[in-house]
Order: sequence, then C-alpha cells, then structure tokens
Amino acid sequence: MNKYLRILLFLIVPLLLAVGLLEIANYGYNKALLQEFVRWAAEESIPITADDLKMSGRQICWQTQQQGERFDEHFCNDIDWMARAELLALLVIGVSLLYVFFVAWLGRSARGNRKRLLLFFRPAMYFTSLLSGVVLLANVLVWLAALFYIQAAFLDIVYLKIHALLAVAGAIGLFLLGRAILFTLKAPVQVTYDAELSQEEQPRLWETVRRVARKLQAKEPDHILAGMDTAFYATEMTHYTPKGVLRGEILHLSLPLCRLLTPTELEFVIGHELAHFAGEDVKYTTRFYPIYVGAGNALRELDKQAQRNGVFLLALLPATELLSFFLSVFVQTEAEISRARELNADKTSQTHLCTPLQAGAALVKVHAYGPLFQQVQEIQHEKAKENKGYGNLCNIYEELAQIASPEQLREELHCQTMAHPTDTHPTLSVRLARLGADEEQAVKEGLTLAKEKASGLINQAEQVEEEMSDVSNLCVIRALHTYKEE
Repeated sequence: MNKYLRILLFLIVPLLLAVGLLEIANYGYNKALLQEFVRWAAEESIPITADDLKMSGRQICWQTQQQGERFDEHFCNDIDWMARAELLALLVIGVSLLYVFFVAWLGRSARGNRKRLLLFFRPAMYFTSLLSGVVLLANVLVWLAALFYIQAAFLDIVYLKIHALLAVAGAIGLFLLGRAILFTLKAPVQVTYDAELSQEEQPRLWETVRRVARKLQAKEPDHILAGMDTAFYATEMTHYTPKGVLRGEILHLSLPLCRLLTPTELEFVIGHELAHFAGEDVKYTTRFYPIYVGAGNALRELDKQAQRNGVFLLALLPATELLSFFLSVFVQTEAEISRARELNADKTSQTHLCTPLQAGAALVKVHAYGPLFQQVQEIQHEKAKENKGYGNLCNIYEELAQIASPEQLREELHCQTMAHPTDTHPTLSVRLARLGADEEQAVKEGLTLAKEKASGLINQAEQVEEEMSDVSNLCVIRALHTYKEE
C-alpha cells in the first residue's frame, strides 16, 4: 500500500472518525440543551424568539453567560470539552499533514547528497519520535472524549470499562513506544557465533589485511571474524561472541567464499570493505548508519510488541505509521547513496590493489556463487531433521560450485539487469562498468575456479571450517526443535 495512503487511513481517518462522533454527540447535547433552555426560559418568564430556537448549545451557553448567569453549567462544560477535543484532533491532523509534506521534502532534497542526509536524518528522527508520542497520546484522549460523550448523549450511561481499557492501552502504548525509541539512541549490537581470527593464531591473514589497509590509507580492523555464510563486511557494531565482547572496527570474512576466491581477489574484497572506513565514508559509516539501523530496530520492536495484543496494536498504529513513513521516505535516499558508496569502494580497492579484470572476477564469484550456499543450508536442514550435522559445510559448498553449470550461472548473472530503487548494492553490470572491466572476460575469469584458494591465508583453515560447521549445525538443530515445540 502506498505510504501516503497508509498515513491517510491509519492516522488521519481515525481522528476524523472521532471528530465525527464528537459532532454527533454535540448534536445530541444541543438538542437536549435547547429543550432544557426552553423549559428554563418558560419558568423564568423569559421571552424566546425564533432565532433563539436556532441557537447551538455553545451559543446558548455563551449568551446566558454574557447575561451574567451561565445556563446549566454541566451541559456547558461538556460542550466546551467536546470543542477542545475536536480542536486537538484537528491540530494533530494539521501538524501531521505538515509533517508529511516536510519529511517528503527532506527526503527529496537529501537524495544523492550525503552531507544533507547526515545533517537532516538525526534531528528529523528525534522529531518523528517525539511527534509519534504526541500523536499516540492525542489519539487516546480524543477517542476517550468521543466514546464518553457519544454514550452520554444517547445512552444516558457510560461504560467505564471501555474507557479504562482504552486508557490502559494508551499508557502501555506510550511505554512501548518510549522503550522502542531507545533503540534509536543505543548503538546497535550483534550476537554472533562466528570465529574470531586472532593476530597470534592468524599472522598471515593479519599481515594481508594490514597491507591492504596501508595501501588504502584506511584504518586496520581491531578484530577479524569468520562466519559460515557468504557475507563480507566491515562494521563498528559491537559483537557479542561466545568468547567475549568485541568492540571497535570488525572485519567479517566468509569462510565458504574464501574456498573459491583467490588471494588477490580476497584482497580486493577486503579492500572494498575497509574503503568504507577511509575518507568521507567514515562519517557516513559511523554517524548515519548506526542511527538508521536503530530506527529500523525501533519499528520492528513496535511491530513485535503490538502483535501480542490487538488493543495495543490499535493504540500504536498512529505512532508506528509515522515512524514507518519516515523510514520509507529515507530508505530510497539511503539506497541511492549506498549504491554510490559501493561503487566508490569497488574503484578505490581496485585502484590500489589489483587490475580491473581481477576485481571484476572477484565480484562475479560473489554474485554467481554466493546464492549456491542456500543449497548447502537446505541439505543442512534435512540432516538437522535427523538430529545430525553435515560435517564441513565448506566442502559441500565447494563441490556444488565445481559442478554448477557455467551456462546456468551466466544466465542467472545476466538476469541481474536492473536494481530495485531500495537495493543498497548496484547490479553486477554496473559495478563491472565502473571498474572498467570487460564484462565477458570478467565473467569467464570469475566462473573459473583457480587451484590457489584464499582460504590458504588462514592457518588450519579446515579446522576453523569444521568448528564453524559444527556450531552452524547445532544452531539449525536447536532452531528446528524450538519451532516444533511452538
């Protein structure tokens, strides 16, 4: 559903419905007040004109107050409170619409401009969080007033349990919102079972990484992790591992892909990741990305909490829609800048470390063989059903890569022709063109598996692979048992 339509349905329409209920209640109050006014005027021998009979309840209260005696204080106070509730709803609607237009403008103005994104995103995120709380509270108050006065006007009885439930839902919603927003203030962390490759145990690998960092004039990592997946990344996110907490810059390597890449190709990949911690990329990596991830975590936490109870879901809807709208506006902007960052990191790494063809071959291998690991996971899952592990998962991954059809791999690569607007990585063709590598030659070189493997840079690589395979197998088995128990 279009993000603007969602704002209309889940933020504006509920408040308009509440205003409609208040207007209906106001009509009931006006009718009752007019009848009481006629009776009162007859008792006080006060002449009533035809214009008097057309007055609204608010006009009657105002006119009698001007005469020195406010007619029926109880009725008039109720009418005043209904007017205040309607005004609050209309103010929230107006502010929300202004916010939508303003954030949409911010998102457009920041496109392709990293400095503006760094300047706008953090204060806009904090304002959105504050506005979400105000909107949630205003919705609860307006709906409490609407339900109270509609019952009082037509039922002559007020079901307080309904109001108590709504008030409790609103209070819990505010608490959950506040707790979720704390995710935007806290630095994101990651829990992992990946193996740490220490400098003492892996001198060759560390020397390679240091050499790459020196050539790029980038900061060398504080820690190196190796995982049983196909991800390479560098991050400053705190990692919680079985052996302790890792802080600082962390370089993560893919054990399976190290079986396929050559040492030179691995250097290019490492250079690409470390390039994000060199030059202007440092500010984006350290200042923008953590709070962007935190905002996404806040929204996911809200969704998770709201799903546990439908009443809380209703109370949280306006707030979650505002946060969701905010992120949806900036997600395309972030994706465009991220794609540019990836292209720059590719070129920076290639310029300092290898030829365009070698860099292109590395990218081809990552794009072509990366998805094959899903087949390994499927085999692993089938073994887990029997409470068994598969052994060294990198062995079967390499075997699958060796028997994979080059023609099919080429076809799948050529299918990657156009990036979605929210994709954070450019397509392979775009990356190869930016490197200046001939696509046909790069694909041919990349689909040729050399005998010299990057895993040779890791001391006792097979032992590390087996240990991580055992951990991965155990995690899958446990997850499968947990799923069955649920």
